[in-house]
Amino acid sequence: MDIKNYEMNLTILPNDVYISTLYVKGIRGIEDYGEYVCRATNPMGNSSAVILLQERGRPSAPSRIEAVATDISSVLLKYEPGFNGGFENTKYLLSYYSEHNVNKVEFDCQNFNPCNVTGLEQKTVYVFKVRE
Repeated sequence: MDIKNYEMNLTILPNDVYISTLYVKGIRGIEDYGEYVCRATNPMGNSSAVILLQERGRPSAPSRIEAVATDISSVLLKYEPGFNGGFENTKYLLSYYSEHNVNKVEFDCQNFNPCNVTGLEQKTVYVFKVRE
């Protein structure tokens, strides 16, 4: 029987911390993939979430790259990672080039998001791209 830890949620309240984990058991085939609704109810109220269970595959390309901080030789880039393909340890590589050097440089972000790119030159325009 295949058991997967599908999604975790951390809630921090003034005097307590709650971790919620959804486990999906017994995945047998393609007919098990699709949308599921997870509902929770307690004296504090109720909540529900729609979970999409997908087959493992190629990760989706990241999107919405933006610089959230800069200094004289570095930039902190944030991005939307997209679907990880069903693999927990998907790593992202950032590549860039400048107007002075058209050779692409690759920077390994690993699992860091935002990703801090260092060693940049002052007064230089850079083009960045993130890929899985």
